[in-house]
Amino acid sequence: MTEDVKTKAELEKGAAADSGLLEGLSDLILTPVSLRKIFILLTRVHYSDSEHYGELKPQFEKFIWSKEETKRTLHIDFDYNFDPAKVDRRPALFVGTSDFTFTQKVIDNMHSQTEDRAGTQYVMMTAVDVIIRHIGKTPDEALALGDMTCQFFNGMRKMLQERMKFSQVNVGKLMTSRPFDRSSNQADQQFMVDLLINLQYNSAWLTFREGHRIKTAKFEQLAAYSLPLDDQNTAHQRLAQNETTR
Repeated sequence: MTEDVKTKAELEKGAAADSGLLEGLSDLILTPVSLRKIFILLTRVHYSDSEHYGELKPQFEKFIWSKEETKRTLHIDFDYNFDPAKVDRRPALFVGTSDFTFTQKVIDNMHSQTEDRAGTQYVMMTAVDVIIRHIGKTPDEALALGDMTCQFFNGMRKMLQERMKFSQVNVGKLMTSRPFDRSSNQADQQFMVDLLINLQYNSAWLTFREGHRIKTAKFEQLAAYSLPLDDQNTAHQRLAQNETTR
């Protein structure tokens, strides 16, 4: 097998594994908590096998995330677990989000009603940035890791839209290397690069009222794009069948 064919096969293998992972998550409802978990999971999966690095394997094979701490050379955690004092845990990636912004799509967020008019479906657009911070021991190390993560999520963009029902996935900004804390005596030991991924997705809820009381409410993730009119009743029936009593 030639080197070009081998590299292509390795890339396809990695893409297939990532695609399978997304298929397993396709029924997950997007919430601030689940969204953050999705991105740390994808990031860890990507960095768990040097075969995923394709042609960049020689440069990046020393960076591996593993469940076993003794085998771990790259630390990947949630941003709230960041400890600036643990310089020994470098290089590292920290996954977090910006604030979540909810935008009204229609008057009163009202989407439609069920056939018997007992239930009303509401929908709104949610926008957020996923922020992945890369911290390395040198400016080049931090930037190289940031570029690798950027390439990975650019490649995954379409799959994320199709499988996770995002309306928009855009790798919006890769910031340049800078010291983590210029005033610290460790300023020359820690450098960071932030990657911002802009996301938008629809959130929907169906409310059933009995008189002036709310009887039940069901929250569900809508597809990225509006449902055709012919499919709306089917969606309402499915929501009603799975309603959660409050």
